[in-house]
Amino acid sequence: MSEFQKNKASIKAISYGLLIDIGGSLVFSFLLGIIYGIVLIKQGMPADQITEKMKVMDHWSFLGVFGTIVGVAISFFAGYICASKSITNINRDAVILGAISATFGVAIGFNSYSLIEISVLSAVTVGAVIFGAMLWKKNN
Repeated sequence: MSEFQKNKASIKAISYGLLIDIGGSLVFSFLLGIIYGIVLIKQGMPADQITEKMKVMDHWSFLGVFGTIVGVAISFFAGYICASKSITNINRDAVILGAISATFGVAIGFNSYSLIEISVLSAVTVGAVIFGAMLWKKNN
């Protein structure tokens, strides 16, 4: 297999992983926000308070923790898929995917999280991606 084909496979693997990780996280967050908004409406909360609550969601609330757990699961799955599409550079591709995903997370969450929280979440994201890739590698 030529070097070009190997690099092409790596780009494809990382792209699929990014689509799953970033795309899946954005879609999940959007849906979670809609469901949360509906719950608040059903509780009789006025629209201006709903808007304010949605801007400043407590990261340690049930929804915040649930969202984080699902986000980690999405990152794990993205790493798994990345590894399945990679040909020879599974570890490298998973690390690149994890780094890009974590960087995206920092860019999106920089104003919402403390430095410690964003650092821990970034490390967990990278770890989840790598762990997903390792699981695929172990099983195949």
